[in-house]
Amino acid sequence: FPQILLSYHTDAAINQIIGQLQELNDWTYEQAKLYLFSGGFTIYTTADPDMQAKMNEEFSDEKYRTTALDEYGNVQNSQAAMVLIDQKTGYVLAISSGFDEKTTAFGFNRATDAKKQTGSSMKTISVLAPAIEKGIITAATVFDDNPTTFNNGTYDPKNYGYSYRGLITVRNAIAYSQNIPMVKAMCLLTPEKSIEFLKSIGITSLDDVNDNVLPLALGGLTWGVTPLEMAGAYA
Repeated sequence: FPQILLSYHTDAAINQIIGQLQELNDWTYEQAKLYLFSGGFTIYTTADPDMQAKMNEEFSDEKYRTTALDEYGNVQNSQAAMVLIDQKTGYVLAISSGFDEKTTAFGFNRATDAKKQTGSSMKTISVLAPAIEKGIITAATVFDDNPTTFNNGTYDPKNYGYSYRGLITVRNAIAYSQNIPMVKAMCLLTPEKSIEFLKSIGITSLDDVNDNVLPLALGGLTWGVTPLEMAGAYA
């Protein structure tokens, strides 16, 4: 069984079970894995074969395969990962870990293991959701979207393309993905409260000290977030 090439979804499910066995029994990874593989268990997962097949088909499309040169002039190939979750149940329906054919069992899984910077997709869950939930802002709250420095001039974020819109509602600020209003909202919420909320929706890679800063509003993270945790947080 360990030598069979399974889907990334199945790999992730088995690794999750191994992790649970480690925690329950204070075992090493190898002890838990040996117990699972030799125990004659039947494992039921949330995988949707049709959805997984569609995801695999999409990931095989050559249009996504691009190359670029890194700072040293080496050719780098594009990669991606995807996680599909049913937000009503929390079931993970399909997972893809890259464009290349899967050749290893229980290898690196970009969907569950790769911590990446989130960029502006963090704004919704680091600022808007917790601040609205706590009654600090509403969708109609107005901020002045103009060049602003924070923390006594030590933090100087910019909007994309240096585009500023003046007085703007939170609703429009997120529609245009403006940075300054989100940082101002984070000042009212505080990064500490943001971290508490993010942990409550499943973001586990936060650093209580280094991420307890205003750039958290814009996805400036110490370690980043996996696609699985990001999909789960939005769900």
